Parts: sequence; structure tokens; C-alpha cells
Amino acid sequence: MNFFNSLWTHILWLCVASLFFGTVSGIAVSVIIGIDNLKDASEVIRNAVLIAAAVGGAPILIWRAIIADQQAKAAKTQTELTERGQDVDRHQKGAELLVSDHPYVRIAGIQTLRGLATAKPEENYLNVLELFFAYIREKNRHLRQKTVKSPNHQPPFMDEVTYQAVTTITYLRNTVDRIVSLEAGWAPHLKNTDLRKADLEGANMSGVDFSGADLSEAKLETACLSKALLFNGKLSKAHLHRADMTGTYLHKAVLKEAVLIEAILANADCNEADFSDAKMAKADLTEGSFQEAIFKNAKMAGTVCTGAKFDDADLKAANLVRANFSFAFITNADLSYTTARHANFGEADCTGSVLTSADFTGAKLAGVNLRGVDLTGALLAEADLTGADLTNADLTAADLTNANFTGANLSGSNLNQITLSAATNLTGIWANQTNKPTNVRPEVAAAITYV
Repeated sequence: MNFFNSLWTHILWLCVASLFFGTVSGIAVSVIIGIDNLKDASEVIRNAVLIAAAVGGAPILIWRAIIADQQAKAAKTQTELTERGQDVDRHQKGAELLVSDHPYVRIAGIQTLRGLATAKPEENYLNVLELFFAYIREKNRHLRQKTVKSPNHQPPFMDEVTYQAVTTITYLRNTVDRIVSLEAGWAPHLKNTDLRKADLEGANMSGVDFSGADLSEAKLETACLSKALLFNGKLSKAHLHRADMTGTYLHKAVLKEAVLIEAILANADCNEADFSDAKMAKADLTEGSFQEAIFKNAKMAGTVCTGAKFDDADLKAANLVRANFSFAFITNADLSYTTARHANFGEADCTGSVLTSADFTGAKLAGVNLRGVDLTGALLAEADLTGADLTNADLTAADLTNANFTGANLSGSNLNQITLSAATNLTGIWANQTNKPTNVRPEVAAAITYV
């Protein structure tokens, strides 16, 4: 207060001094220029006083502007503090509503929190989402306890309110701007939750940690699970039609009889996962890793597996009709009894794999590496093996009717009891002089060039 009193005192003295200076200056000017007329002299003095007053009043105007700006900032700060307090109250109120015994009250809590997150996402988005995930975990734990107490009673592991929480999470993650920056460093999780038969259709669960969770028979059609963690996850008979699992971590996950039709598993880590009897028609597995994974009897017609890794995988009796495995790595894998009619394995590396009794009729095998592969009894009729490397491969009793072996390398291969036809193209086939093929039929022997 003393500061303002002192300041106003200085301003008052400045104004008085300005008026005095203006009056004196006016008189002095009148004397100097020799004005005799009183009226003219008074006019000069008046103008000088006005100029001095204007100069002296400038600090007052500046000070008034400063005071007004400070008052506006103070008012804004107070408003922000009030609104922040209201947001905290709304957040606490929403959280309290979530623990109500009445479902409609819990839904009201979800709606309150949703409005809070959309109104000010920078301040409330993550807090609201974290609260929803915590609610799902806690509700799931409560339902599981009921099951333990009453084993004969199987309550749903996702009630209507939990479903509302999931749909709200999806809404917020799909609509809030700058979601990537807002979620930076955030790690949502539903670890070890029991979500059997849960309805997560279309849910946005990207990046969520489901490690150890049970999603058996869950509805996950069109759900976004990109970069989610499903280590040791249970997804047997789960419905994942058109689900986005790009970059998802499914190491040792169990997906027996799961429906993955048109699902996206590009760049996914599915090493040691179990896809036995899964339905995967037209799924996208581009550049994914499926080493030591199990695909027994899997329905993979039309799947795209370009550049994917299937080393040591078990694809026994899988349906690979018209699938695309070009440039894939399938070394030491088991493809026995596999049906791969008209499939594309161009430039794939199948070194050391077992293709016993596999059906590759009409398949594209140009440039494929089949070194040391067991093709006993395999059907290769009308297959394109142009430039294929069959070094030390066993083709005993293989059907090569109308196949194209142009430029193929047959060094050390076993050609015992192979079936040929007049249309089988043996142009340019060759073998190493020190590693000749065995059990060679005359027509084959005549076509081989030794190098």
C-alpha cells in the first residue's frame, strides 16, 4: 500500500510540475516573441499548458493500462483456478459414481468423466482413461471372486457398465486430438484379467498390456490391438475377424480355433504361439515372426505371408491354397500333408523343411530354396520351379507332371520313382559334377548339365 501511495504522490507532483512548467513556458514564449496583444499571449500560454498537461498525463494513462492488464490476468488466473477446482470435483464425483451399487448411477459416472476428458484433454484425458482401466480391472476381479465362491455359477466377466467403459475408452482414443502425444509414456494394462466371452468388438485397445489375460471366445471383431502385449494370452476360439494386430506381441499365446479371417498380423511377434485349427483365410501376416509357432490344420487360404518368418514352425496339414509366402523364411519347418495348391513361394527359403506328401499343384516355386528338403510323395504337378535350388532334396515318388524345372539345381537330389510327363520342362536343369543326383531317369539324365 505504501508503494502505491508513494507512486501516486510522485504522479501528482509530476502533474503539478507539468502545469507550472507549461504556464511559465507560455509566458516566456510570449515575452520572447514580443506578443503585446493579451488575447494572443493568453492563447500561447493556454496551448503550452495543454501540451504540458498531455505530457504529464501520459504516465497516468500508462499506469492505468498496466493496472487494467494486471487485473485481467488476475481475473483469468482466478477463473482457471475455479475451473480446475470444478474439474477436480467432477473427477472425484465421477469416480464416486463408479462404485455405486446401481448400474445407472455408474453409467452416469462414465458419462461425467467422458465429458471431462473431451472438454480439456490436455489436463484430464489420461486421468480419465486410467480410471476406466482401473475400473475394468477391479470389476473383473470382483466378478472372478463371485465365481470362486460359487463355482457352478458363471457370471458374465463383462457387465453392461464395464462394456460402457470399454466403448468410452474407444470413443476417446478415436476422437481426441493429439492422442499420440497425450499417451506418450503411458502404459495401460489389463494383465491377468478374465475376459472370457467379453464383447470387445471394435474396441481400441492398441498398446494395452493383456499379458496372461484370458480372452477365450471373446468378441474382438474389427478391434484394434496393434502393439498390444498378449504374452501367454489365451485367445482360443476368440473372434478376431478383421482385427488389427499390427506389431502385436503374441509370444506363446494360444489361439486354437480362433477366427482370424482377414485379420492383420503384419510385423507381429507370434513366436511359439499356437494357431492350431485357426481360421485365417486372407489374413495379413506380412513380415511377422512365427518361429516355432504351431499351425496344425490351420485354414490359411489366401493369407499374405510375404517376408514372414516361419523357421521351425509346424504347418502340418495346414490349408495354404493360394497363400503368398514369397520371400518368406520357412527353414526346418514341417509342411507335411500341407495343401498349398497355386500358392506362391517365390524366392522363399525352405531349407531343411519337411514337405512329405504336401500338395503344391500349380504352385509358384520360382527361385525357392529347397536345399535338403524332404519332398517324398509331394504333388508338384504343373508347379513352377524355375531356378529352384533342390540340392540334396529328396523327391522320391514325387509327382512332377507338367512341372517347370527350367534352370533348377538338382545337385545331390534323390529322383527315385518320380512321375514325369512329356510336358515336364527340364530345360537348363543342372547339377554339380561332384554331387550328382541319384536314381535319375534317362530323360532326366539326358537333360542335366553337370558343372
